[in-house]
Amino acid sequence: MSQRNLSTLTIESPLGSLEIHFDSDFVYEVRWIKEKKTTASVIRYSHHESLAEEIIRQFNGYWKGSLFYFNLPLNISKAPPFYRQVWSALCDIPYGNTVSYRDIARKVGKPEAARAVGNACAANPFAVVIPCHRVVKSNGSPGKYSATGGTELKKKLILFEKRHLPKKHSI
Repeated sequence: MSQRNLSTLTIESPLGSLEIHFDSDFVYEVRWIKEKKTTASVIRYSHHESLAEEIIRQFNGYWKGSLFYFNLPLNISKAPPFYRQVWSALCDIPYGNTVSYRDIARKVGKPEAARAVGNACAANPFAVVIPCHRVVKSNGSPGKYSATGGTELKKKLILFEKRHLPKKHSI
């Protein structure tokens, strides 16, 4: 993470606590944390209110099942180009769906790089926002999840999204 003067926002979700580091321009990290805070959210963002409000708005929408894609300014400038390519492909996975590591490898033009895709997922500093939880093994099993909570949390995220898919209405 940058040495800049970052603010921290902790958001409680139905699945645990997320800690977000950001400044007035970018989000630098979104990570699951072990400790549950005693309040709904603990906020230190005196100089970065605009982005903080947008982060809160988008996460509230996600947990309510009304926001399916995040649109936050993520600072990925220090990530290797391959990771950036993988993370971009992850953002194209529709809410409530899963694809395999091999599918993502093919999408980024490296069909033999399924393990490297797994490494990019493990290095993802933007939990939930860049949805690496939507990537599973070719046999459909969840695979690993490097965030606090591991594979069980990954399963819960996938199930959460499936339960909150928009209902299709017939005429």
